[in-house]
Amino acid sequence: MVEEETSSSTQDTMIEITEEKKTHILPLSKEMKLEENLEIQFSSLQLKHFPISYRNFSSMEKFLEIIPLGTTDVQVGEQILHNVTLRAFVYKNFRLLELKTREFRFAFSAELFDNVFFSREAFLQYEISPDLNNPRLENIFTLFQNIFHGAKIVFQYNDAQSELSISNEIEAFKFSLLSSSLEKYQNQIASILSKKEKNFSSLKNSFYELEILYYYLSGKTFYDGWVNAKFPKGDIHSGDSVQFVRTISYPFQRLSYDIRQTITLRQDLGNIGNGDTIQLNRKSASILLEAIEK
Repeated sequence: MVEEETSSSTQDTMIEITEEKKTHILPLSKEMKLEENLEIQFSSLQLKHFPISYRNFSSMEKFLEIIPLGTTDVQVGEQILHNVTLRAFVYKNFRLLELKTREFRFAFSAELFDNVFFSREAFLQYEISPDLNNPRLENIFTLFQNIFHGAKIVFQYNDAQSELSISNEIEAFKFSLLSSSLEKYQNQIASILSKKEKNFSSLKNSFYELEILYYYLSGKTFYDGWVNAKFPKGDIHSGDSVQFVRTISYPFQRLSYDIRQTITLRQDLGNIGNGDTIQLNRKSASILLEAIEK
């Protein structure tokens, strides 16, 4: 009889523990930080939305002098850029050579020695003009991919000539990703947009949000990934399960719905500590996309 009572007591305890576990559905709020791996792919490359600009040195660095060098044609790989304005930006500890057209500004570390320009592959800065039409934007993305893949940058100005190339795998991947986003936009998303919304560079949504819309339109409404998150603990306990819910809105006139994203952790929470917040790193999750009427 004692054994039966002990067994029964253990079962009751197990039932109580099971019943204490809860599933918490957490709408995304300002107090929370959440990124899934697809989103991190864009944010880690500093790709948020248009306009596109980047520098790999501090904004506190101020140039001391700008030296105009004139206008000339520049060959990048097999592509020729006409009427490129050349300028040198002199900083305290380095110099940048800038190539400027109507579509972009691109500056990188360079030195002039014996009338020959040499690249130093240290500092760079670029900015792509806003509101370019899609063919021109596609051309710029391809150009930047070629530059960062090490294509020769050739020009001659007065008695000086260039002997330049830059290799940067991360930046090359960035513009490969942008080219892919533009292609997806033109093939899948642009069909639902008005004429004024056709230009990829004029859109206000983030690149990640456009990727989510592409996923939904192409039928990929459920996928696996992982998340980083930080959020208030509230009444959440170790062993509970968590779902995050957020809505992504799109301002497109012909799109009658937004996308609701439900991110479900694939495992219950482990030890969450005694603090007021919970932090998750690379936690496996499943992600569901649903259309909701505006």
